[in-house]
Amino acid sequence: MLGNRLSLLIQKKHGFSFNYTTGNVLFIGDSAIAGQGADDDGGLPINSCLSGLLKTAIVNSGKNSGYGYQSLWERSSYYLATWSANWTVVSTGGFGIGGTSLVSNVVAETISFGFTGTNINLMFACNFHPSYAGGQIDVAIDGGGAVRVDLTSTPMHTYTVTGLADTTHTIVITVAVIGINEYVMFDGWYVDNDLMVMNAGLAGSDTTQYVGSGSLLEYCFLDTLEPVLTIIGLGANDFNNSVPVSTYQTNLNAIVLKAQEHGDVILLDYMIDYSEDQRLAYREAMQAVATARGCEYVDCLLGNDSTAAIAAGYIADGHPTNTGYALMYAELEKVLFS
Repeated sequence: MLGNRLSLLIQKKHGFSFNYTTGNVLFIGDSAIAGQGADDDGGLPINSCLSGLLKTAIVNSGKNSGYGYQSLWERSSYYLATWSANWTVVSTGGFGIGGTSLVSNVVAETISFGFTGTNINLMFACNFHPSYAGGQIDVAIDGGGAVRVDLTSTPMHTYTVTGLADTTHTIVITVAVIGINEYVMFDGWYVDNDLMVMNAGLAGSDTTQYVGSGSLLEYCFLDTLEPVLTIIGLGANDFNNSVPVSTYQTNLNAIVLKAQEHGDVILLDYMIDYSEDQRLAYREAMQAVATARGCEYVDCLLGNDSTAAIAAGYIADGHPTNTGYALMYAELEKVLFS
Protein backbone atom coordinates (compact mmCIF):
# COMPACT_ATOMS: atom_id res chain seq x y z
CA MET A 1 0.00 0.00 0.00
CA LEU A 2 1.20 3.48 -0.76
CA GLY A 3 3.03 5.27 2.02
CA ASN A 4 0.59 8.14 2.48
CA ARG A 5 2.05 11.13 4.26
CA LEU A 6 -1.35 12.79 4.58
CA SER A 7 -4.31 11.99 6.79
CA LEU A 8 -6.84 9.58 5.31
CA LEU A 9 -10.03 10.89 3.84
CA ILE A 10 -12.86 10.49 6.35
CA GLN A 11 -15.64 10.26 3.78
CA LYS A 12 -16.17 6.67 2.68
CA LYS A 13 -16.62 5.04 -0.68
CA HIS A 14 -18.20 1.60 -0.31
CA GLY A 15 -16.46 1.27 3.04
CA PHE A 16 -13.08 2.46 1.75
CA SER A 17 -11.19 5.77 2.04
CA PHE A 18 -9.24 7.61 -0.64
CA ASN A 19 -5.64 7.81 0.50
CA TYR A 20 -5.14 11.54 -0.16
CA THR A 21 -7.04 14.52 1.19
CA THR A 22 -5.04 17.40 -0.31
CA GLY A 23 -2.64 18.04 -3.14
CA ASN A 24 -2.40 17.19 -6.83
CA VAL A 25 -2.78 13.70 -8.29
CA LEU A 26 -1.09 13.71 -11.71
CA PHE A 27 -1.50 11.18 -14.54
CA ILE A 28 1.39 10.96 -17.04
CA GLY A 29 1.42 8.66 -20.05
CA ASP A 30 0.31 7.92 -23.59
CA SER A 31 -3.10 7.80 -25.30
CA ALA A 32 -4.53 5.31 -22.81
CA ILE A 33 -3.85 7.86 -20.05
CA ALA A 34 -5.00 10.81 -22.17
CA GLY A 35 -8.38 9.16 -22.64
CA GLN A 36 -8.18 8.64 -26.39
CA GLY A 37 -9.79 5.25 -26.23
CA ALA A 38 -11.94 3.54 -28.83
CA ASP A 39 -15.09 5.13 -27.38
CA ASP A 40 -13.59 8.64 -27.30
CA ASP A 41 -16.24 11.12 -28.42
CA GLY A 42 -14.12 14.23 -27.90
CA GLY A 43 -15.88 15.09 -24.66
CA LEU A 44 -14.26 17.55 -22.27
CA PRO A 45 -13.26 15.91 -20.06
CA ILE A 46 -13.69 12.23 -20.91
CA ASN A 47 -15.19 10.68 -17.81
CA SER A 48 -14.55 7.09 -18.86
CA CYS A 49 -10.73 7.27 -18.87
CA LEU A 50 -8.71 6.41 -15.76
CA SER A 51 -8.41 9.96 -14.41
CA GLY A 52 -12.07 10.62 -15.12
CA LEU A 53 -13.11 7.45 -13.30
CA LEU A 54 -10.97 8.47 -10.33
CA LYS A 55 -12.63 11.89 -10.37
CA THR A 56 -16.06 10.27 -10.26
CA ALA A 57 -15.04 7.91 -7.46
CA ILE A 58 -13.79 10.79 -5.30
CA VAL A 59 -16.96 12.79 -5.90
CA ASN A 60 -19.08 9.74 -5.05
CA SER A 61 -17.09 9.26 -1.85
CA GLY A 62 -18.72 12.43 -0.54
CA LYS A 63 -15.80 14.80 -1.07
CA ASN A 64 -17.55 17.20 -3.41
CA SER A 65 -16.29 20.50 -1.99
CA GLY A 66 -12.68 21.44 -2.50
CA TYR A 67 -12.32 19.01 -5.40
CA GLY A 68 -11.00 19.90 -8.85
CA TYR A 69 -10.37 18.16 -12.14
CA GLN A 70 -8.05 19.54 -14.79
CA SER A 71 -7.10 17.82 -18.01
CA LEU A 72 -3.99 19.27 -19.60
CA TRP A 73 -2.81 18.76 -23.19
CA GLU A 74 -5.57 18.06 -25.71
CA ARG A 75 -8.24 18.95 -23.17
CA SER A 76 -6.66 22.13 -21.84
CA SER A 77 -9.05 24.36 -19.93
CA TYR A 78 -8.69 27.31 -22.28
CA TYR A 79 -11.75 26.05 -24.18
CA LEU A 80 -13.94 27.23 -21.27
CA ALA A 81 -12.82 30.83 -21.76
CA THR A 82 -14.01 33.61 -24.07
CA TRP A 83 -11.38 35.20 -26.28
CA SER A 84 -11.25 38.10 -28.73
CA ALA A 85 -10.80 37.78 -32.47
CA ASN A 86 -7.03 37.68 -32.83
CA TRP A 87 -6.34 34.52 -30.87
CA THR A 88 -5.59 31.32 -32.78
CA VAL A 89 -6.03 27.77 -31.56
CA VAL A 90 -2.67 26.25 -32.48
CA SER A 91 -1.73 22.58 -32.56
CA THR A 92 1.50 22.27 -30.64
CA GLY A 93 2.18 18.60 -31.28
CA GLY A 94 5.62 17.62 -32.51
CA PHE A 95 7.43 20.19 -30.38
CA GLY A 96 7.31 18.29 -27.12
CA ILE A 97 4.19 19.80 -25.57
CA GLY A 98 1.33 18.26 -27.54
CA GLY A 99 -2.31 19.25 -27.72
CA THR A 100 -3.45 22.78 -28.48
CA SER A 101 -3.05 26.27 -27.03
CA LEU A 102 -4.39 29.77 -27.62
CA VAL A 103 -1.81 32.01 -29.30
CA SER A 104 -1.79 35.75 -30.10
CA ASN A 105 0.78 38.42 -30.98
CA VAL A 106 -1.71 41.31 -31.14
CA VAL A 107 -1.61 43.92 -28.37
CA ALA A 108 -4.91 44.51 -26.49
CA GLU A 109 -6.34 41.10 -27.35
CA THR A 110 -8.07 39.52 -24.35
CA ILE A 111 -9.06 36.21 -22.79
CA SER A 112 -11.66 36.16 -20.01
CA PHE A 113 -13.25 33.49 -17.86
CA GLY A 114 -14.84 32.93 -14.48
CA PHE A 115 -13.67 30.67 -11.67
CA THR A 116 -14.51 29.94 -8.06
CA GLY A 117 -11.90 29.75 -5.33
CA THR A 118 -9.30 31.58 -3.29
CA ASN A 119 -6.56 31.23 -5.91
CA ILE A 120 -5.89 30.81 -9.61
CA ASN A 121 -2.93 29.38 -11.57
CA LEU A 122 -2.50 30.50 -15.19
CA MET A 123 -0.39 28.25 -17.43
CA PHE A 124 1.62 29.51 -20.40
CA ALA A 125 4.01 27.67 -22.72
CA CYS A 126 5.81 30.64 -24.27
CA ASN A 127 9.42 29.87 -25.29
CA PHE A 128 8.89 26.12 -25.00
CA HIS A 129 7.47 25.96 -28.50
CA PRO A 130 10.26 27.14 -30.87
CA SER A 131 7.91 29.34 -32.89
CA TYR A 132 6.42 31.23 -29.95
CA ALA A 133 8.74 33.31 -27.79
CA GLY A 134 6.93 34.92 -24.88
CA GLY A 135 5.54 38.45 -24.64
CA GLN A 136 4.05 40.34 -21.71
CA ILE A 137 0.48 40.31 -20.42
CA ASP A 138 -1.72 42.22 -18.00
CA VAL A 139 -3.84 40.18 -15.58
CA ALA A 140 -6.89 41.75 -13.88
CA ILE A 141 -9.31 40.08 -11.48
CA ASP A 142 -12.84 41.33 -10.75
CA GLY A 143 -12.22 44.64 -12.50
CA GLY A 144 -9.28 45.54 -10.28
CA GLY A 145 -5.95 46.99 -11.30
CA ALA A 146 -3.97 44.96 -13.82
CA VAL A 147 -0.69 43.25 -12.95
CA ARG A 148 2.00 43.09 -15.65
CA VAL A 149 3.43 39.57 -16.13
CA ASP A 150 6.59 38.98 -18.18
CA LEU A 151 6.54 35.68 -20.09
CA THR A 152 9.80 36.20 -21.98
CA SER A 153 12.27 34.54 -19.63
CA THR A 154 11.20 30.95 -18.98
CA PRO A 155 10.08 28.05 -21.21
CA MET A 156 6.98 27.34 -19.14
CA HIS A 157 5.37 29.92 -16.93
CA THR A 158 2.69 29.55 -14.26
CA TYR A 159 1.35 32.80 -12.82
CA THR A 160 -0.41 32.35 -9.49
CA VAL A 161 -2.78 34.66 -7.58
CA THR A 162 -3.67 33.77 -3.99
CA GLY A 163 -5.57 35.33 -1.09
CA LEU A 164 -8.83 35.82 -2.97
CA ALA A 165 -12.25 35.65 -1.33
CA ASP A 166 -13.81 32.19 -1.52
CA THR A 167 -16.38 33.12 -4.14
CA THR A 168 -16.77 33.42 -7.91
CA HIS A 169 -14.34 35.70 -9.74
CA THR A 170 -13.78 36.99 -13.27
CA ILE A 171 -10.29 37.23 -14.74
CA VAL A 172 -9.16 39.09 -17.85
CA ILE A 173 -5.81 38.42 -19.55
CA THR A 174 -4.69 41.12 -21.99
CA VAL A 175 -1.75 41.03 -24.40
CA ALA A 176 0.30 44.04 -23.27
CA VAL A 177 3.73 44.05 -24.92
CA ILE A 178 4.84 42.09 -27.97
CA GLY A 179 8.34 42.25 -29.38
CA ILE A 180 9.73 40.84 -32.60
CA ASN A 181 8.78 37.16 -32.96
CA GLU A 182 7.04 37.21 -29.59
CA TYR A 183 3.67 35.59 -28.87
CA VAL A 184 1.52 34.85 -25.86
CA MET A 185 0.73 31.13 -25.68
CA PHE A 186 -2.01 30.31 -23.15
CA ASP A 187 -2.58 26.69 -22.15
CA GLY A 188 -5.20 27.04 -19.45
CA TRP A 189 -5.66 27.35 -15.71
CA TYR A 190 -6.41 25.45 -12.56
CA VAL A 191 -7.55 26.32 -9.06
CA ASP A 192 -5.77 24.82 -6.06
CA ASN A 193 -8.60 22.92 -4.45
CA ASP A 194 -8.04 20.58 -1.54
CA LEU A 195 -7.59 17.76 -4.02
CA MET A 196 -6.85 18.02 -7.75
CA VAL A 197 -6.80 15.21 -10.31
CA MET A 198 -4.80 16.33 -13.36
CA ASN A 199 -4.44 14.46 -16.64
CA ALA A 200 -1.22 15.13 -18.57
CA GLY A 201 -1.51 12.12 -20.89
CA LEU A 202 -0.30 12.64 -24.46
CA ALA A 203 -1.06 10.27 -27.34
CA GLY A 204 1.98 8.74 -28.99
CA SER A 205 4.44 9.53 -26.19
CA ASP A 206 7.16 7.15 -25.04
CA THR A 207 9.77 7.38 -22.28
CA THR A 208 12.40 9.00 -24.51
CA GLN A 209 10.27 12.16 -24.62
CA TYR A 210 10.20 12.43 -20.83
CA VAL A 211 13.94 12.62 -20.14
CA GLY A 212 16.50 15.37 -20.69
CA SER A 213 16.25 19.14 -20.94
CA GLY A 214 13.01 20.43 -22.45
CA SER A 215 11.29 17.08 -22.07
CA LEU A 216 7.60 16.34 -21.66
CA LEU A 217 8.28 15.72 -17.98
CA GLU A 218 9.38 19.33 -17.66
CA TYR A 219 6.17 20.45 -19.29
CA CYS A 220 4.09 18.38 -16.89
CA PHE A 221 4.80 21.13 -14.35
CA LEU A 222 6.13 18.69 -11.75
CA ASP A 223 8.04 21.39 -9.93
CA THR A 224 5.00 23.67 -9.96
CA LEU A 225 2.28 21.14 -9.24
CA GLU A 226 4.36 19.13 -6.75
CA PRO A 227 1.97 16.18 -7.03
CA VAL A 228 1.45 14.06 -3.92
CA LEU A 229 0.89 11.16 -6.31
CA THR A 230 2.05 10.64 -9.91
CA ILE A 231 0.50 7.77 -11.88
CA ILE A 232 2.69 6.82 -14.84
CA GLY A 233 1.59 4.72 -17.80
CA LEU A 234 4.34 4.45 -20.40
CA GLY A 235 5.67 1.52 -22.41
CA ALA A 236 3.35 0.65 -25.29
CA ASN A 237 4.88 3.27 -27.57
CA ASP A 238 8.39 2.35 -26.45
CA PHE A 239 7.59 -1.07 -27.90
CA ASN A 240 6.00 0.51 -31.01
CA ASN A 241 9.01 2.78 -31.54
CA SER A 242 11.56 0.02 -30.94
CA VAL A 243 13.08 1.70 -27.91
CA PRO A 244 15.56 -0.85 -26.48
CA VAL A 245 14.33 -2.43 -23.26
CA SER A 246 17.46 -1.29 -21.42
CA THR A 247 16.86 2.30 -22.55
CA TYR A 248 13.21 2.05 -21.55
CA GLN A 249 14.16 0.89 -18.08
CA THR A 250 16.77 3.64 -17.66
CA ASN A 251 14.31 6.31 -18.83
CA LEU A 252 11.49 5.04 -16.65
CA ASN A 253 13.80 4.96 -13.63
CA ALA A 254 14.74 8.62 -14.24
CA ILE A 255 11.07 9.61 -14.61
CA VAL A 256 10.13 7.88 -11.36
CA LEU A 257 13.06 9.47 -9.51
CA LYS A 258 11.92 12.94 -10.61
CA ALA A 259 8.31 12.29 -9.62
CA GLN A 260 9.39 10.90 -6.25
CA GLU A 261 10.99 14.24 -5.40
CA HIS A 262 7.42 15.40 -4.78
CA GLY A 263 5.38 12.38 -3.71
CA ASP A 264 4.32 8.80 -4.30
CA VAL A 265 4.40 7.00 -7.65
CA ILE A 266 2.28 4.26 -9.22
CA LEU A 267 3.43 2.48 -12.39
CA LEU A 268 0.61 1.22 -14.63
CA ASP A 269 1.28 -1.74 -16.93
CA TYR A 270 -1.26 -1.83 -19.76
CA MET A 271 0.49 -2.72 -23.01
CA ILE A 272 -2.78 -4.30 -23.98
CA ASP A 273 -2.48 -4.78 -27.73
CA TYR A 274 0.50 -7.16 -27.79
CA SER A 275 1.06 -10.78 -27.00
CA GLU A 276 2.60 -11.83 -23.70
CA ASP A 277 5.90 -12.68 -25.39
CA GLN A 278 6.11 -9.28 -27.11
CA ARG A 279 5.61 -7.20 -24.00
CA LEU A 280 7.22 -9.47 -21.41
CA ALA A 281 10.62 -7.76 -21.46
CA TYR A 282 9.08 -4.29 -21.07
CA ARG A 283 6.80 -5.57 -18.34
CA GLU A 284 9.77 -7.03 -16.44
CA ALA A 285 11.65 -3.74 -16.86
CA MET A 286 8.73 -1.81 -15.35
CA GLN A 287 8.52 -4.27 -12.47
CA ALA A 288 12.27 -3.91 -11.88
CA VAL A 289 11.95 -0.12 -11.68
CA ALA A 290 9.02 -0.42 -9.27
CA THR A 291 11.05 -2.72 -7.04
CA ALA A 292 14.21 -0.60 -7.18
CA ARG A 293 12.37 2.65 -6.50
CA GLY A 294 9.93 1.23 -3.95
CA CYS A 295 6.81 2.35 -5.81
CA GLU A 296 3.53 0.59 -6.54
CA TYR A 297 3.15 -1.58 -9.66
CA VAL A 298 -0.38 -2.16 -10.98
CA ASP A 299 -1.19 -4.78 -13.61
CA CYS A 300 -3.94 -3.42 -15.90
CA LEU A 301 -3.24 -5.73 -18.81
CA LEU A 302 -6.83 -6.84 -19.52
CA GLY A 303 -5.54 -10.38 -19.94
CA ASN A 304 -2.59 -11.72 -21.89
CA ASP A 305 -4.44 -12.48 -25.12
CA SER A 306 -5.19 -9.34 -27.11
CA THR A 307 -7.33 -11.27 -29.59
CA ALA A 308 -9.55 -12.48 -26.75
CA ALA A 309 -9.63 -8.97 -25.22
CA ILE A 310 -10.78 -7.53 -28.54
CA ALA A 311 -13.46 -10.23 -28.86
CA ALA A 312 -14.64 -9.43 -25.32
CA GLY A 313 -14.97 -5.73 -26.19
CA TYR A 314 -12.13 -4.53 -23.95
CA ILE A 315 -9.93 -3.23 -26.77
CA ALA A 316 -10.63 -1.66 -30.17
CA ASP A 317 -8.27 0.13 -32.54
CA GLY A 318 -5.41 -0.61 -30.16
CA HIS A 319 -7.00 1.34 -27.29
CA PRO A 320 -9.18 0.54 -24.30
CA THR A 321 -12.92 0.78 -24.73
CA ASN A 322 -15.04 2.18 -21.93
CA THR A 323 -15.47 -1.37 -20.69
CA GLY A 324 -11.71 -1.84 -20.81
CA TYR A 325 -11.12 1.38 -18.89
CA ALA A 326 -13.53 0.22 -16.19
CA LEU A 327 -11.60 -3.03 -15.76
CA MET A 328 -8.26 -1.19 -15.70
CA TYR A 329 -9.54 1.30 -13.17
CA ALA A 330 -10.77 -1.50 -10.91
CA GLU A 331 -7.15 -2.66 -10.58
CA LEU A 332 -5.85 0.86 -10.00
CA GLU A 333 -8.49 1.56 -7.37
CA LYS A 334 -7.22 -1.32 -5.24
CA VAL A 335 -4.13 0.72 -4.32
CA LEU A 336 -5.80 4.13 -4.29
CA PHE A 337 -8.45 3.34 -1.70
CA SER A 338 -7.87 1.60 1.62
